[in-house]
Amino acid sequence: MALAMLLAGSCITASAEDLSYVTLVFHDGHKQSYVLSQDPKISFGDGTLSITSAVVDDTWQLADVQHFVFDKHDATAVVALQKDECRLTFDGRDMVTLEGYKAGADIVVTDAAGRSVAKAVVDAAGEARLSLAGLGKGVYVVAVKGARAYKLMRR
Repeated sequence: MALAMLLAGSCITASAEDLSYVTLVFHDGHKQSYVLSQDPKISFGDGTLSITSAVVDDTWQLADVQHFVFDKHDATAVVALQKDECRLTFDGRDMVTLEGYKAGADIVVTDAAGRSVAKAVVDAAGEARLSLAGLGKGVYVVAVKGARAYKLMRR
């Protein structure tokens, strides 16, 4: 695994045309995909793996990650979720889409001060869309109840 990560380190920056998303595969079989539109970077430190771009800043415990893959697809194509995969898509402007979550799960977006600024509920298809239109530049947390929280940056 360490060799694979070292090799991946040489490819950590790519254009949005060449790289539409990165998928983390965990030891428990869960998969987490990030659809990234702007120069994603992967970094490692203190036992963590961080994914950072102009719009996403997320950190995972390295011991939980089996491997990760960069998938090249047409950014406008819809790529089906794999089994046990969750996906966060943020267009960098106004729209956040979450896929692969449990139907009925609550989603709350909070600002840096912890104030709730948007809410949604995962639909029967396991998806939720949240509009961030009207929110200013800054850091926001998208939390899926019973699952995961993501940090997004609007610039």
